[in-house]
Amino acid sequence: KGDGVAKDTAAVQAAIDAAAKAGGGRVVIPRGVFVPGTVWLRSHVELHLAAGAVLKGSTRKEDYNANDAFPENFWSKGEQWSGGHLVCGYKVEDVAITADGEGAERGTIDGSGPAFFSPYPDVDSYFPSYKYGCKEHPLDRTWFRPGPMVAFFLSKGIRLEGVRLAFTPCWTLHIRCSSDVTIRRVDVAADRTVGNSDGFSIDCT
Repeated sequence: KGDGVAKDTAAVQAAIDAAAKAGGGRVVIPRGVFVPGTVWLRSHVELHLAAGAVLKGSTRKEDYNANDAFPENFWSKGEQWSGGHLVCGYKVEDVAITADGEGAERGTIDGSGPAFFSPYPDVDSYFPSYKYGCKEHPLDRTWFRPGPMVAFFLSKGIRLEGVRLAFTPCWTLHIRCSSDVTIRRVDVAADRTVGNSDGFSIDCT
């Protein structure tokens, strides 16, 4: 629906799966605020966000993949983030995330990061650096919070171009054990007072 309220996971995933089944293609997210949980990219598919389009991550645990969704996934109990991802590619090839628009109109993937944190500094944090201005996290200390917002594992032929990555609840973009990666004109808008709000974490790639 793209109204910022309805859960759009099934519709977005169905479009990606249909493109993959057809041998590949471009899935366009139109203007609006679409609220999915985990979306799985497929080989030979480009996920394209039109100007004014936002994929805004769900704030509900049940909308994200489980920690053990695939063997190479990982999470951090100590740093209090789960293995859930908003957009994930696992063993995919020839994939892309692209966007149109400029400034505030640029197509955006938004992790809803602030929803997982208290607005106050965490003075009793397990990690000393969090005591110096970083916000208390998470609000749900049983589930914690989603992990890296956009993630690729064991993949090749990855292209990110023109997209805005905003308000991650953990690392913004994680690429692990992959090859042939191209990143152009990607904006990262992260809250620096949120623990682990790294921009690009490129690992064994």
